[in-house]
Amino acid sequence: FKQLQDSIVDTATPLREELEALKTKFAEVDAERTNAQSALRVLHEQIASLQVELKGTGEQADEAVKGLKEQVESLTTELDAAREAVTLAQQAKEELQAKLSEEAAKATEVSQSQSSLADEAQSLRSRVEE
Repeated sequence: FKQLQDSIVDTATPLREELEALKTKFAEVDAERTNAQSALRVLHEQIASLQVELKGTGEQADEAVKGLKEQVESLTTELDAAREAVTLAQQAKEELQAKLSEEAAKATEVSQSQSSLADEAQSLRSRVEE
């Protein structure tokens, strides 16, 4: 019985030592797993923060693009109005040139009539004097 007991103790001692070593190793692995989970949690928080930041940046970019589009539309409207004003000014200029040409023709006609009347008046004076 003593031999059996000694044999069991001899076999159990290395098993206990191995069990203690495994418990220690398990504790180390468990601590590493806990640290890894903590690190992973921090990474998830950082990713969430970056996503919020990116979303905000994207929204700002969208707002900036929207503002630029509105400016382009406004400038296009102003450009169209300026083109219309130029067209109207050109038409008014052409109408004024036509009226000026008419007035110049009338002035020439009046000048010629005055010249003819002056010639007739001179002719009449000459006759009256004779």
